[in-house]
Parts: sequence; structure tokens; C-alpha cells
Amino acid sequence: MAEKPAIDIGLATDRSAFLPGEAVTAFVRLLPHEDIEAVECSVALVHVDRYPVGGDSYTDDRAVAGEYVLGEEDLAAGTAREFSVVLPVPRRIVPPQSPEDCADERFPLSGDEADPESYDLWIEPEERWGPPTSVGPGGSSMWLVRCEVKCPGRFPDPVEVPVVVLAQERPMPAEPPVRLGGGTPLCTVSFYGLPRTSVAPGATLRGTVRVTARNDIKARGVRVELVRLTTVDSGRGQAVVRHRVSQVAASGPVELRARQPKDLAFTVEVPADAGPSIESEGYRVDWLLRAVIDRRLRRDEVWEQAIAVHADGQFIGAPASPDQRRTSS
Repeated sequence: MAEKPAIDIGLATDRSAFLPGEAVTAFVRLLPHEDIEAVECSVALVHVDRYPVGGDSYTDDRAVAGEYVLGEEDLAAGTAREFSVVLPVPRRIVPPQSPEDCADERFPLSGDEADPESYDLWIEPEERWGPPTSVGPGGSSMWLVRCEVKCPGRFPDPVEVPVVVLAQERPMPAEPPVRLGGGTPLCTVSFYGLPRTSVAPGATLRGTVRVTARNDIKARGVRVELVRLTTVDSGRGQAVVRHRVSQVAASGPVELRARQPKDLAFTVEVPADAGPSIESEGYRVDWLLRAVIDRRLRRDEVWEQAIAVHADGQFIGAPASPDQRRTSS
């Protein structure tokens, strides 16, 4: 039988999703089962990056905001202590070029300039940033609230509650489609009718792909794929992970005549769990529409058009009542 912990930790947040620039309110409840001396308790908003490097997975875990709610205080058995902490979500969502890029009046001084008794001593000024939540193959950005208790003897494990940092709507990329592969292009491809701004998870994306062959091409069909692209900077070059999340047939068997544009309408669904386009330190996540001209017994002709996905604001809720708060213990 597992040994009962000396103290129970309850942790909750006021809601589950936040925009950059908002704040998480965390609620902590400590219930000691015995008298405990010199208890220290901290609550922090933590950003986690996870992506592949070589054959391994690299994880970077750093606090962007935090507070000590207990500083080596004695707790009596059976007497609960409750606290609330406001943790600002950084406004900056892309890697900073200098500490000044992370300037935010909501945060106290940090690092060497911080109050030596404050949690901010452990946070460097250039660490107050983080990309929105985006989870998927190749690379993931995640956020959580963590409560840690330290005391003499056995330490209880930290308690964590995941939260979501949303990505706001943004313009669609302006770059034209790019061809994959070597050799001489057999055609040109362009996309029309796409939204001017990023799309949300769960949305339906409609458009037209125009294929203009240089010479006559007989194809088994043209399909359009939605692809999550993760680009990792390993220090020895870039590693790319392409993950196809959906595809649709824009045509059946088709003969493309030389220099005669062929317009093909398509509709593709953006998965409800699609994470937004982000840029982090060491990797980035982009989204692509891929047009594939399927050629029998020959290499397919493939073109990719960059698009953008944001995290829909419909997931932002009003502050939860005490019995609805996201909790962990």
C-alpha cells in the first residue's frame, strides 16, 4: 500500500483558456495530515516545449510567472489553508531578440533585479513569453499551472492543472505555392478563394485550386491535403515533420491540356483539435494546403500553399463558479 502523503494539495483555475495578456487565477488548498514545520509552497504558470532532437525528445520547462504563498511556515494537522494567486499570461508569443522585448508592466522585476525573497528571482527577464498552445506530431507547445510544496522529510509530488493559451486571428500568409521535389515542373498551381485571415479548428475551408500544365498530363486525379508542418532547428540544420491530417479529392481521372488552366473546387475540414500556427524557440508549426497531381506509375507533382490556423475564441469562458473550476489534487 502506498504511503499516505503528509499533506494533500488541491489546485484549481478560474477557467481553462486564456488569451495572451490575460491572467490565470489559481486557487490552492493545503490540508496537512500531521503537524509539519517550515512548509514552503509556490504556484507558477509554466510553459512547456516538446520536440524531437535526433532520436530523442527534448523538453524545455520554464516558469513565466509565479508566487510563494507560504514561506517556511508551520502547519497544524487537520487545519486547511487556502490561497488564490493571479498569474499574468505573457503578451509576447514569439521568441524575443532581447530582454526588453518581454517588457510587461504587469510583472515585477525578475532575475538579478528581483526581490530576493520572491519567486521572480528564478525567472529571467527574457523568459516572460511563450507561444500559444499547439499540440501535435513533431512539436508541441503546452501550458500548465503548477503547485509545489517543500517541507522537511518527504516532499509531495507537484500538482499540475493544464490550461490553454489561445492564438488570435491573423492574416493568411501571402507567399505563393511552392513545389516539392526536383526536376522540371510539369505544371503551375495556385489557390483561389481562400479566406483572408486564419481559420479556426473545426472550420470548413473552401477554395479553388488551379492547375496549368506545361504539356498534356494524364492524371488519376487531383487531391488536396491539409498538412501540419513542424520545422525543428537542431543546430546542425533543419528537420521537417509533415503530418497529413485530412485530404479530399478535387477531381477523378483527368486530362490536363497544355497551357489550359483547370479550376477544381475543394472543401477540406480543419480538425477540431488542430493546434494553431506558432513560432517557438527551436521549432515552429505551420499549416499547408497541398495539391497533389496523382500520376500513374510516375512521381506525383506536389505543390504546397502556406495557410494559418488560430485557436478559436469560443473556448474562452467566463470565470467558473467554485464547483466548476478546473481542479487537480
